[in-house]
Amino acid sequence: MLPYQLDYVRSTYSGDCAGLTSINHISKILCALIGHWCFTKELGSDFTNLFQGSERLDFQSSYFPSQVDFLLISKSAYSATVNQMMYFFVHAVGSLMGSTRSANAMFFLDSSIQQTTHMAIWIALIHYTAGTYTRVFGDIDEVSRAGGLLLEDEDDIESPDVQPRPLDLDPKGWYDYLADNQFKFTESDVEKFERMKKNMGTEFREGSIGSYISSFTIGAN
Repeated sequence: MLPYQLDYVRSTYSGDCAGLTSINHISKILCALIGHWCFTKELGSDFTNLFQGSERLDFQSSYFPSQVDFLLISKSAYSATVNQMMYFFVHAVGSLMGSTRSANAMFFLDSSIQQTTHMAIWIALIHYTAGTYTRVFGDIDEVSRAGGLLLEDEDDIESPDVQPRPLDLDPKGWYDYLADNQFKFTESDVEKFERMKKNMGTEFREGSIGSYISSFTIGAN
């Protein structure tokens, strides 16, 4: 690679891509691709935009990186503001899973806020309580909570007339279960969500996703 090409990569590929880097961040926390858990069309659209866009930065023939560098466009297609729903979703999940970085990410989602928040809560609950989930002890600063698995509560034991919840982390199985139950929360879900919020702490940046999530409430249906 020629020297000017290195400058080209350094100046562009690492800039204004918060939407893209947030995907890598949450994948490390969940040890799974968040794309499999995008259960709404809007989230799916953002995820597709980030990974299958026609102006990907690594296309040598693409003029898009230069347009960003010369300020010919205001925002990269991989920025947080262009993919704000995915950015919020990722860091809402991360906040509930104990990530300081996610909790301090800025909140600027301006549409489908409640629906996306509910979806983030579900994904966090699933990964925090699923029988096969094991916490990966890696970056203490990023995933600060201790422990990993919440033991099954008596309220989690389904009655014979209720479809049992999946015991693994299969996205399709969980989507089918949630869709059949209209994505409704139980009393046990509400209690676990409150515990997760408590574990987040109370010190957040003003206007952050963590601040928003910490004051959000859900009810049993």
